Amino acid sequence: MADVNAIYQSEFLRAAQLGGQSRRVTIEQANVEILGQGEKAAQKIVLKFSKVKQRLPLNKTNAQVLAGAWGPMTDNWLNRQVDLRPEKVMFSGSMVDSIRVHAVYDAPKPLAPAAAPAAPPAVPPALGDAAEPDAWPAEEIADDLPWEA
Repeated sequence: MADVNAIYQSEFLRAAQLGGQSRRVTIEQANVEILGQGEKAAQKIVLKFSKVKQRLPLNKTNAQVLAGAWGPMTDNWLNRQVDLRPEKVMFSGSMVDSIRVHAVYDAPKPLAPAAAPAAPPAVPPALGDAAEPDAWPAEEIADDLPWEA
């Protein structure tokens, strides 16, 4: 038995080619092309990936995912990684196989090591070596301070 997808290869990537698995790829190019014919011709952003023969035309949903991740200018998408995931979506009232793109965000940079805690303040000379207020001599604490309630 022949596999129609194997016989009729396309220049564009199809969900069946992912084999039911997510695939991580790197965007090499993002060009605007007119796809379709006649009244159905429309501009689409078409992605070319490193080490992948087929290209991927973006629908509006996938384009908005990438724009939300890296901004609307496609030059900002170059050399970024995306996960291509086969998913079922509703199209014209039917569930169909599709490819959804998911942005792979750069790993956060590790935080710098925390600075060593500051040394405790030195005890004022008037208090001598007593570090705790309870150890201060009573005669050195002024009782005649005005207190307000």
